[in-house]
Amino acid sequence: MHREHPTLTGAVQLTLAPPPRQIRLQQTSLAGFRHHEAPSLWDALSRRARLCLAREADNPHDPNAVALLWRGRKLGYLPRGENLVAARLLDRSRSLSARIARLDPRADYNRRIGIEVLLEDCPPQPQGGSRRPSCSTAAGISAPGTGGTDSSSQARNSS
Repeated sequence: MHREHPTLTGAVQLTLAPPPRQIRLQQTSLAGFRHHEAPSLWDALSRRARLCLAREADNPHDPNAVALLWRGRKLGYLPRGENLVAARLLDRSRSLSARIARLDPRADYNRRIGIEVLLEDCPPQPQGGSRRPSCSTAAGISAPGTGGTDSSSQARNSS
């Protein structure tokens, strides 16, 4: 987003607005590893890969269900009992994302992928401005191309 500032000579100087801050809301592990696509995608996943959160209010097992998607494919969920805050924020159309914090092939299934959930603290927009696109939506549909931009060639690091 640009803001125009007039100069003394009448020319216009453009400045970039600061990017939104990301606030870490939660650190947890992916639930449901074996039951979704995480095992088949394991070799392509990398530490710091961006994940999208998809709200599943109609999930028959958990009314606060929040799925974690990588490039549009479901890896699993935020653990039941740890998903209430993320579910409520998504219900209020807040911009949430997540990233892989840890990949540990030797851990138990539900501890193999460590997740950080992030809240984008967007700076105030001028009247008529729009918010930055987010990969999270209250409807649970991720925006195209936002499921992750990290290359699978990045080194894995389980710390």
